[in-house]
Amino acid sequence: MILVVSVCKNRLAEHEFVRPVTDILKDEGQEYRVTHYSRLSRGDLADADKIIICGTQLRDNEYLEHVNKFSWVRGNTTPLLGICAGMQVISLAFGGKLVPEKPEIGMTDVTVTRDTPLVSAGKLKAYALHNLSVTVPESFLKIAESGKCVHGIMHKELPIYGFLFHPEVRNKEVIKRFSRV
Repeated sequence: MILVVSVCKNRLAEHEFVRPVTDILKDEGQEYRVTHYSRLSRGDLADADKIIICGTQLRDNEYLEHVNKFSWVRGNTTPLLGICAGMQVISLAFGGKLVPEKPEIGMTDVTVTRDTPLVSAGKLKAYALHNLSVTVPESFLKIAESGKCVHGIMHKELPIYGFLFHPEVRNKEVIKRFSRV
């Protein structure tokens, strides 16, 4: 079962940031369950074969006020994919920092700098919607970037990935591949 974690303050935003992810998983025949980060339990985490932390609206930073609710991320060994806000959470959990950016909204050229199980090296067009990027934590590698900021990270040893762009909008293959790792 894939645990899909919502960080959306407004449940209506889940239609834009969570539902497209679950639609991809459904199309792939994957079993999943959606849980808001504020209600996440140890049992939810123990039941998960994989975890996806979804993104949220541009000005919805409430999850950053509750970063302690994500303390489980650092000890996690379950395959984990963070999308936008999810990548920010992963970076923070592993000692990275947030970097304020001029908003990057819409189609963005992203350079993937190394082959990974989720994405191949090369150029891609991706949908971006963020105003915060991250520094790359010591235990991670930078795997993608735009002309403005880091767009992808991967843990050096664990199956933990983060993308600042939104693969649920464009580049759905990233989520499909994650569901199969």
